[in-house]
Amino acid sequence: MKFAYKVIKDTITDSTAQKHITYGIELIGSTGIPIRSIPNIFLDKGTAEHTVNLFNNAELSPEHFDDAVEDAVIEMYSI
Repeated sequence: MKFAYKVIKDTITDSTAQKHITYGIELIGSTGIPIRSIPNIFLDKGTAEHTVNLFNNAELSPEHFDDAVEDAVIEMYSI
């Protein structure tokens, strides 16, 4: 079964009523139906697109989706 990942966009409102665009990743099954989504991971669209490209190029297994997202966030915020 072939899977694909795509960027999803969302808008959140913070405690001061400011709206922010966020980006997440959605796992799409071979039928084109979303299987799993993790919203609000990134504030930058480019970073989200880069991560999705890595996942798709590596043909990341769905079993590793959560761990790979966690690793991407850790890498993004590492100093």
